[in-house]
Amino acid sequence: IPRLQAPRAAANNNHARNNGEIYISEKGTLKEISKIAQRNAEREMIKRVLGQTRWNRRKAAQLLDISYKALLYKIKECGLNQE
Repeated sequence: IPRLQAPRAAANNNHARNNGEIYISEKGTLKEISKIAQRNAEREMIKRVLGQTRWNRRKAAQLLDISYKALLYKIKECGLNQE
């Protein structure tokens, strides 16, 4: 669930990412909030599927019905690391 107050680092933006959490300023639009919710949902799904496949990225991409390259991009974008 996004927080409603932006930290100091996000003073010039409507939202910022910090430790995997995204903060939304009070001026966030519905479009921005939906985009952030979509990113969070994608991140959680990718994280879950990678766990189920023991980080077999090819198998995870097939289960998610996306290309291998798209999965690699999303892993990097989400800041996910094999734990």
